[in-house]
Amino acid sequence: MKIRWLDFGVDYVPHEVAQRVLTENCSAARSWREFLGKTTEEVAKRIGIPEDQYIQLEASPKLTRRNVREKIASALEINPEQLRF
Repeated sequence: MKIRWLDFGVDYVPHEVAQRVLTENCSAARSWREFLGKTTEEVAKRIGIPEDQYIQLEASPKLTRRNVREKIASALEINPEQLRF
């Protein structure tokens, strides 16, 4: 499920995702994953890494490495830029 703003075709971040990041000290990756109803096991499997390694990546407040951000975004079926805020 790719979240899109239908009127303009612009990717956006849902209020629920942004609010968790800003008020609960939750990473964007975790907030998106939970919003989309995916488990850490599912995402790790789609990326091709062990679940415990994914959990460590997800705990990072900022995903600074572009290739990591792209892999997580692909597994979540979102735009990588939606993880950068």
